[in-house]
Amino acid sequence: MSDLILQLTNPSNWEELDYQTLSGGLPLPDYTLPIQLEKHIIACYCNSPSAEAHWKFAGWVSQKIFLGIGGVSSLGESVTYRKIWLKKTQLIIFQPLTSNYSLTFSFAKWLKDMEIGVWQYTGPVSDSVIQAIGSGNQQTVQGLIAIQSRLQQIEIKIDSLL
Repeated sequence: MSDLILQLTNPSNWEELDYQTLSGGLPLPDYTLPIQLEKHIIACYCNSPSAEAHWKFAGWVSQKIFLGIGGVSSLGESVTYRKIWLKKTQLIIFQPLTSNYSLTFSFAKWLKDMEIGVWQYTGPVSDSVIQAIGSGNQQTVQGLIAIQSRLQQIEIKIDSLL
């Protein structure tokens, strides 16, 4: 598998999708973002102002997609769960299984309030293989042309034998 190449440190490559302050008893109800996401690289930040200093775990975030195989769920089925932590900005990369999906946050049962920030990465995405091919490395390009030419010669020889 090739490595992703992202420009995460450029602030203009991030779009804030949602920022909410939630409260309302124990346990906090699940929270689903009111929009569908299209990008599969997100960042989220969770903080509970009333949390004790030694508490670290915030809960879970789940990626939900609509499977289209019956049922009445308009939010879809959870396909990926990720742990989320208090007072930490976390980068989450979901597999691009569909063109859009929703996010649902489920919180630790002892938290009575939560601040949530969610951003999506809108910058360029490439991988090391595409970059190597696209870099114009003359030896790589010449090598690929030579292989293609040799394959054509082999095909001609095989055709002449048949």
